[in-house]
Amino acid sequence: MQIQFKSERRGYTLTVERDLLGDLVLIRRWYGLGNRRGGFKREVFLQEGEARKAIGRICRSRLHHGYHLLGSVDLINLVLP
Repeated sequence: MQIQFKSERRGYTLTVERDLLGDLVLIRRWYGLGNRRGGFKREVFLQEGEARKAIGRICRSRLHHGYHLLGSVDLINLVLP
């Protein structure tokens, strides 16, 4: 599952995957639209509830900082892999 945000100058992507042990891995990627600056961070969650809380918190933060959600994602009824 992937959630994408963009602002005028930056982009941000959240990707949720399962690793070989069945744990949820949340990968955050951020990047500049007109430059090569960016990075990523990986977080492993043992419980689905904790992953949902983190995704909700990150999405609220991105929207608060002026990013726009790309596409239509139902954050309330989010289905994790």
